[in-house]
Amino acid sequence: MKPTSIFITVVILLVAATTRIVNLGTQSLWNDEGSSYVQATRSFRDIAVNAAADIHPPGYYWALKVWYGLTGSSEFALRYLSAMAGILTVALTYGIARRLYAHDRRYGAFAGWVAAALVALNTFQIFYSQEARMYAALALWAAASIWALIGFFYRPNLRSGIVLGVLNALGLWTQYAFPLVMLTQGAAALLWLRSMGRVGRFWRSLWAYVLANLLALALFAPLLPTALRQVTTWPNTGIDIPLPEALQTVLGWLAFGLTYSAANTSWFAVMLIVALFGLRQVSSSIYIHRNWQPFVPVLLAVIPVSIFLGAGLFREGNIKFLLPSQIGFALAVAQGIPAVGRLLDPPPARHDATTLITEEVPKARSRLLLNLRLLPRLIVILVLTGLAWQLARALPPLYTDPTYQRDNYRSLVAGVEAALDPSDAIILNAPGQAEVFSYYYDGQVIPQPIPLRLNDNDAQIRSATRAAIDGANDVFLVLWGDQERDPNGVVQNTLSEGLFSIGGEWYGDVRLERYTAEATDFLYVNDTQARFGNVGERIVLDQFAVSDRDVDAGDVIQVRLFWLAADPIEARYKITLQLLDEDGQLVTQRDGEPQGGTAPTSDWIAGTRVTDNHALVVPPGSPTANYTLIIALYNAADPAARLPVGLTQEDFLTLTTITITQPEAD
Repeated sequence: MKPTSIFITVVILLVAATTRIVNLGTQSLWNDEGSSYVQATRSFRDIAVNAAADIHPPGYYWALKVWYGLTGSSEFALRYLSAMAGILTVALTYGIARRLYAHDRRYGAFAGWVAAALVALNTFQIFYSQEARMYAALALWAAASIWALIGFFYRPNLRSGIVLGVLNALGLWTQYAFPLVMLTQGAAALLWLRSMGRVGRFWRSLWAYVLANLLALALFAPLLPTALRQVTTWPNTGIDIPLPEALQTVLGWLAFGLTYSAANTSWFAVMLIVALFGLRQVSSSIYIHRNWQPFVPVLLAVIPVSIFLGAGLFREGNIKFLLPSQIGFALAVAQGIPAVGRLLDPPPARHDATTLITEEVPKARSRLLLNLRLLPRLIVILVLTGLAWQLARALPPLYTDPTYQRDNYRSLVAGVEAALDPSDAIILNAPGQAEVFSYYYDGQVIPQPIPLRLNDNDAQIRSATRAAIDGANDVFLVLWGDQERDPNGVVQNTLSEGLFSIGGEWYGDVRLERYTAEATDFLYVNDTQARFGNVGERIVLDQFAVSDRDVDAGDVIQVRLFWLAADPIEARYKITLQLLDEDGQLVTQRDGEPQGGTAPTSDWIAGTRVTDNHALVVPPGSPTANYTLIIALYNAADPAARLPVGLTQEDFLTLTTITITQPEAD
């Protein structure tokens, strides 16, 4: 390679390294990364046993175990293995283009730089290169196997067949989605075999390809029964969504990444046009050695996406299985860009058996052609500039926008530990949360995963919840993905029956809810019969009770509400309890749907009484004074739309006066 070529390649790899290493350890580990960490702490045998019950092979976990032993367990160290895989994927993307067009080094180098840059700056690739999971490794083995496949097509010998078989086996041991890559290889092999001239060569090449894949399957054979069982029995987590919307989302991720909304979507069309033009132009060009070459990137982009959407697997959490398709998309666009630049180039001189055939071109016409050939090159410059600008726009949100940040278990656990008392309880209401919670948690109270098993019924969940909270003063409930194991909300319902919800806070997609045990006695009960709303959709506050009207700063005010739906309720309303000082200024508030969100007003039956417990924390240090406790209802979809109360049509109801005093010094 020339020094200039080496320089450009190194710059792209440095960009890939920078985008993947920056902020690598800043974010908290999230749920699945916690599972990876715990797997890495187990023995090789235990890793295999535990992985057999999951939807992932043990290969990545084994590699992480070795890596963990060398580097430690910090967030940065655990994720750096994926970052390295991401950087190597960029290098292999460049290598694929160079190998595809080995007969034309300038074409291959240019296409390789463009493809490598499209992978290096794609936030889809970057995101999973910053996660301690196996998806960056999936992309790496996909790129490596495609690189080996092309080498095998050029020279289908024993050595290249072994390399292809071993790389495919590594991909299979890494992720069960890797067969999508092998199906792509099979489609490319059909085009390759079709280009064979002699029958004898066709059969030799076919048997060489078959043997290479048999080697991969033989190396994967110990895990094959487990893989078939898990893939065929695992629940389909896809969601029904219109195909055009799904295609737009997938295309956005392939083109610019999960932050594609920050880019101009009209550039999707530009990239597709360039890719299609390149496919047509290159496949019919004398620059191509065999007509299978330009189809390899397109097949890698199209086949996994088609199967993914056809099998009903679409949801954003599943698009990560299409990381190999992003490499194919980048290569398809990249091979089209130099093809555009050469659009008006004359073909090189052709040879027959004895004569060099050339065309005499008049000087005036030659100058005209030279000027015209500048136009495609100008188009290439404009396309590359536009793509660079769109990629630059899509990159910053990955690091700054909370939408793309992982669940913050680090802060969640810190919040729990700051308020935790030895008499409290912690419930982890989601599959696998114990792993990531334990990564940050170092307290004495043992967290209780409920439900413990995937097939626990509601009665088992209710019994386990009651046992966990028996005698507890406060309960900290961590909710993530609870619809998978507790779809009926049994844990929250059980807590809402006997405890008072203080409120909660979101830490990304994970939520921490806090409950407190019922006070010994309610000192103040009142029959209000206050009506919220107008005729046709009225909600009656039949009664309410408070735990005490004399409260120390820092304590909790418990409020029990008895609701009655006078009419059928269509909307979902939230309740806001607010404590106001003597000047009417807000001191603290607690907002939430009835019974901690488990009994929304839209589910109420007219004439049925609903008991609803809430708790309001008085801020520590609140001055000694009389405060006013008020309540209001508002539409969950429009917080500004409060329901009017009674004949006064005010938008709140005064419940009682609360006297706040300072706690006695110990």
